Amino acid sequence: MSRVILIAWDGADWRILDPLLEQGALPNLQALIDRGQRDVLRSTVPTHSWSAWPSFLTGVDPVDHGVYDILETVPGTHKQYPVTYKSIKARTFLDDLTAAKKKQLLLDVPLTFPPPAIDGSLAAGGVLAWGASALLPRRAAPLAIAAVLSAASLYGLITLRQIRGDLHTHTNLTDGLATLERMLEAASEHRYAYYAVTDHAPNLFMQRMTDEKMLEQRHRLRGLQDRYPKMRLLHGTELNIDPDGGVDWDDGFLAGFDLTVASVHSHFGQSKDQMTRRVIRAIEHPRVNIIGHLTTRKIGRRDPIELDLEAVFAAAGRTGTALEINAYPDRLDLRDEHVLWAKRHGVRFAIDTDSHAVGHLDLMRFGVATAQRGWLTKDDVINAWPVTKLRRFLRKGRS
Repeated sequence: MSRVILIAWDGADWRILDPLLEQGALPNLQALIDRGQRDVLRSTVPTHSWSAWPSFLTGVDPVDHGVYDILETVPGTHKQYPVTYKSIKARTFLDDLTAAKKKQLLLDVPLTFPPPAIDGSLAAGGVLAWGASALLPRRAAPLAIAAVLSAASLYGLITLRQIRGDLHTHTNLTDGLATLERMLEAASEHRYAYYAVTDHAPNLFMQRMTDEKMLEQRHRLRGLQDRYPKMRLLHGTELNIDPDGGVDWDDGFLAGFDLTVASVHSHFGQSKDQMTRRVIRAIEHPRVNIIGHLTTRKIGRRDPIELDLEAVFAAAGRTGTALEINAYPDRLDLRDEHVLWAKRHGVRFAIDTDSHAVGHLDLMRFGVATAQRGWLTKDDVINAWPVTKLRRFLRKGRS
């Protein structure tokens, strides 16, 4: 093959292009297809996210190329800047073509600033240089604004600095790697106003949880409160949503928790109607405060479950049950479109790390970035609230 033409439309896929091709609206593209080959690019998950561009350039998932969003955070600070070509940690096909001494012509490909050295010509595009946010327009559509650094300050979107606590974390009592004491110490370094420990409930049998273990952890947590006078320690649990929508423990035992997160951990293959009824029943439970990683997806490893999201979001808004934005990079669940959709139903959100190790607490920034793309403010995010307001919400209408 002597010549390759690669055309990428930002924000378009074959579901959009095929109807236009059938209508004859894209004759030049049709001619190229007739004379060559076409296929679906499968290295980007999801195809319309910002991490899709570095996946396109490298052929690997975000966990390998290291770019999860339009912004990256300077380690040890709350400062965020647009990602650039230098943010990509994996080798790109531009590098391979250069090594093979192939000429290249690139026009306005995102994440090619600063321009890499190639044999040919390149007009960099897609991302501003660091510090260029002052050049951005002060008005734009919501999802476009999420692609630029100035959005949070100009439009009041949630920021990492506004997060007051983490409401979904684990210890080595179940599948975490660190002790209760070590996780609390690490959380205090984030200067949180509150922090919840939410180890797994017993119906996730592999975790070998018992009533006695959970109560003993609660006793230990209460005893450690004096060490952290500026951080309220909350004792919670991650419940398992059974196939019929029930959860672990009866109301009497659940009443002892400060909060509960309920998640689907099994029976992922249920029909859409079954799964919808299952999740809504959990949402309607008076002791369930947050639904964790709603669609259960694991990027590149497990597809999301089938749900009637309109019905689920309506139920969450009606009952005062928060939906989680799971910040763990393999999940990022809810995703940005779902966040924007759910907000229309009056849903509140919890941005959580689902931490299983000390280092995972630093992943909060990825959840915040997803919330920004979903156009959330601190008023929408329950763990950006003062602890007194949070605790009123967690009562879920109970006096």
